[in-house]
Amino acid sequence: MIFNPDTSSVIKTIFSAFLILCAVTLIITPDHIYFKWAANYIVPVMFGYLALGLLLFMTPFKKLMFVSFGCCAAICLFLYDSVEDPFMEWRGVSNDEAISIAHFNASKARDHRSEAIDLIINSKADVVSIQEICEDWAEELRDCMQEDYPYLVALPDTGFYGMAILSKYPLTAFDTFHFNGKPSLITKVEVYEESFNLLSTHTSPALDNESYHQLVSQLDLLSSKIEKYKEPFITVGEYNAVSWSNEIKAFRKNANLKISDKGISPTFPAGSMNIMDAQVDHIFYSSHFKCRDFKRLDGQSAARLGIMGSYVFQPYYKTLNGRRKG
Repeated sequence: MIFNPDTSSVIKTIFSAFLILCAVTLIITPDHIYFKWAANYIVPVMFGYLALGLLLFMTPFKKLMFVSFGCCAAICLFLYDSVEDPFMEWRGVSNDEAISIAHFNASKARDHRSEAIDLIINSKADVVSIQEICEDWAEELRDCMQEDYPYLVALPDTGFYGMAILSKYPLTAFDTFHFNGKPSLITKVEVYEESFNLLSTHTSPALDNESYHQLVSQLDLLSSKIEKYKEPFITVGEYNAVSWSNEIKAFRKNANLKISDKGISPTFPAGSMNIMDAQVDHIFYSSHFKCRDFKRLDGQSAARLGIMGSYVFQPYYKTLNGRRKG
């Protein structure tokens, strides 16, 4: 069989076009549920481009190698733009008066409640949001957490949308609103002679085009509620969308919030990386704060039972409110 150089050139052109098309589709995701689902796995795809480029480095196909590395770099830059600067927020941020906020999903520890409760207590978070709790969970939290968290607001539910907020500091007010039967809970937390509003919310996952549009509508409702607040604001919950999705980016822009995530690598227990595990629970915060730290909280029986961030009030905010200490 005689090898035809023209055929080889056509194949390489088609393969290059395929690599570029895949990368562009993941970065500029069309509004269809299948493309949205595929975009959740953009991280392993990025590493796949990197691996392919390294493999092509050992072959004569150097042009394909540059295409693969270029696609990898484009996705990397796209993902970098979806998180806050991993260094900027931490520079010069003191430990003094840091407020730690944790969020847990009770359904991930449905058969291991004692482990989840120990993890919550050991996190030493100042304020804790727990979602997908039933009445039994709420009663157990009241019994086990009273000493560590004297302030508790609970909205238990027989389905998936029960929630509770536990705090070491006074919860001076709370309010609720609903979207298609799914509650969101807003509380005011008084801490360090300051106060901030905390929103705990839960969206439905986008399983088809209809539920995808419901997710977008719920995020629009949330941003319209949040943008009315001029006070410090933090929101936590199961947003069921990755940080680099167009939906989360639009939500952050409309609500004028920053994201606590400092990277894109979720973890399993003991800190081993799992690039296939897309993170859909988030903590967002207003410009009144600086984010000092953000991490995932893993249990022995289940991966990432929760997430936790640590925040301090911006100095200019204290100055404007006449509350600078010292």
